[in-house]
Amino acid sequence: MNVGRVLTVAAALLAFSAPPTLAQDAKDWVDIKDPQELRALYSNNTFKGKDWMDRPWVGHYRSDGQGVILFEGGRYP
Repeated sequence: MNVGRVLTVAAALLAFSAPPTLAQDAKDWVDIKDPQELRALYSNNTFKGKDWMDRPWVGHYRSDGQGVILFEGGRYP
């Protein structure tokens, strides 16, 4: 067996043995019903992430309830 195959098999085994890092159970979720509590989480914050196609986005949220998402060169209120 050549070195390339050994490395490929080792990488595949490592990838399949790693636990998923993004999985969350519904039991870990917290239901937020109070608008003030939700506003406190988002007010004057910036969040960054990637969509399902690995495209980056940035969300800016203000305390007055306004916000903007920056995605693929566009601004979406």
